[in-house]
Amino acid sequence: MINSIKTVISENLANYKITLRLATFEAKNQHKGSFLGVLWNVINPAIQIFIFWFVFNIGIRGGEPIGNLPFLIWLMAGLIPWFYMSSMLTGTANSLRQYKGIISNIKLPLSIVPIKSIFSFLIHHLTTMLIYFVVFFMYRLTPTFHIVFVLYYLIAIIAFFLGWALLSSAITVLFPDFNKFLGSVVRLIFFVSPIMWSFDNLPRHISQILRLNPLAYIVEGYRHALLFGNSPLAHWRQGLYFWVISLILFAVGSYTHCRLRKKFVDLL
Repeated sequence: MINSIKTVISENLANYKITLRLATFEAKNQHKGSFLGVLWNVINPAIQIFIFWFVFNIGIRGGEPIGNLPFLIWLMAGLIPWFYMSSMLTGTANSLRQYKGIISNIKLPLSIVPIKSIFSFLIHHLTTMLIYFVVFFMYRLTPTFHIVFVLYYLIAIIAFFLGWALLSSAITVLFPDFNKFLGSVVRLIFFVSPIMWSFDNLPRHISQILRLNPLAYIVEGYRHALLFGNSPLAHWRQGLYFWVISLILFAVGSYTHCRLRKKFVDLL
């Protein structure tokens, strides 16, 4: 397993320029041929945010704020990291199959293929963050110093999905239906993550169970950094749990990827 980790790390460090070029190309190519092009990176999340805001704020809650915060600001702080993570849950899993033509004809370090998708989706995430800050300042809200911790949670997302990308893409090569199964899992994760609700409103025993979801740490973290002025140290136990899970996932993902990579070309 140690050799697998070394292989993945060395391949990506030695080929980081190729990874970034592939990520940029993929991000640009996603809306190739459409009239609005890259503007869909803004339009798609804006439409989804509006639907959630209208249904839950206007329809269900009657426009009530969350404490002293407008519901839209509170909602967006949870949805924006979720958009990024949900894209990677399914997108990285299918990355090797999407590149099967290139993998079959070009000698390419295979570990960079799933990992490049993380940075491709990152471009969309940064665009969505710009939308958030526009709305944030429209409400005349003032960010605190703790907003810099968004960068920490962004690094945490990338760290978690490095392992997920390696593991899920390898599984999808062996079992193509795995990516379809993920669609249902992603919907489940959405509802058990604190995106539309808060842990503060749950009984303690239920809250402790739901906090086992590592993605909940990210969603909560974005809100703490953007809205509540809390540092990651305020939730260090959950943070420690998150990083242990991320390291285990990376180790397992690296091992699985390196163990199966000789079969990838034949299976694809």
